[in-house]
Amino acid sequence: MKKKTKEFNNRRAWLYVCTALVLLALVLVIATAAQMHGSQNKNPLGPGFGSSENGTADKELPPLASVEIDTDAEDAVLDGILAIRDVGSYAGLYMEDGSNEVVSGVMMLIVENISGKDLEYAEITLTFGDKVMSFSISTLKAGAKAVLLEKTRGKYPGQEPDAVHIANVVYFETPMQLYSDVFEISGVSGALNIRNLTDIAITGDIFVYYKNAATDLYYGGITYRARIEGGLAPGETKQIMTGHYSINGSEIVMVQYTG
Repeated sequence: MKKKTKEFNNRRAWLYVCTALVLLALVLVIATAAQMHGSQNKNPLGPGFGSSENGTADKELPPLASVEIDTDAEDAVLDGILAIRDVGSYAGLYMEDGSNEVVSGVMMLIVENISGKDLEYAEITLTFGDKVMSFSISTLKAGAKAVLLEKTRGKYPGQEPDAVHIANVVYFETPMQLYSDVFEISGVSGALNIRNLTDIAITGDIFVYYKNAATDLYYGGITYRARIEGGLAPGETKQIMTGHYSINGSEIVMVQYTG
C-alpha cells in the first residue's frame, strides 16, 4: 500500500511539474507575441503607415507640412487651367516615381483643376533665379485638387517664384468614366476585383486607373493603371494584383475598355 501511495505521489508530483512547464511556456509565448506586436507598431514610416496582410503598404497619407506664399489669385491661375492653391515643403512618401520612399523638405504644389474639363496631362515649371522646379499632373477631373511633388525631389526655396509656366496640356476627349453600370470594382490592399455586371461579354482589355487619395486631395501627379487582359464574360469576376492600391489610401478615378 505504501509503495502504491509513493508511486501515486510521484505521479502527482510529475503532473504538477508538467503543468508548471506548460504554463511557463504559455507565458513565454504570450510575452514574445506582445513584444513582436509592439515592435511592429513602431513602424519606421511613422504613424498611420502599416503593413497589410499581403505585405504592401496600406497607406494613410500623412498631413502636409505646407507653407503658404502671399500671392494674389490672378497670379496663381495658370491660363485658366490650374490654380495653385498652396506652395511649400512636403514630408512623407515620395509618390511621383512610384518608389514611395520617405522624404522631407521636397517642394510641393497644391493645384486645382479650374478648367471645367477633365485634365489628362499637364506640366508646370516654377523659376527661382537660375533654378527651375518641375511638376506634372495626370488624370485630374474637373474641380479636383492634387498635391504635386517636384520631379527631381528639389527642395523648397522658401520664396516666391520669378515665373510660373504651364505646358503640354492635354484634355480627355470625353469625360472620365467609371462605368459603374457595367463594372463592379472592389479592392483589397494590393489587388482589385473587377466584375462584369452585364449579360454581354467584354472582349477587349479593361484598364482601371487609380490615384493616391486622402480626404479631398489626390497625392502625387502620378496615376496608376491596372490592366485586365482578355475582357470579362457576363457575370465573370477577375482579380488583378496591383503594386500601389490600398483600401484607405487610393481612389479609382477612371475605367477604359473596348468591346
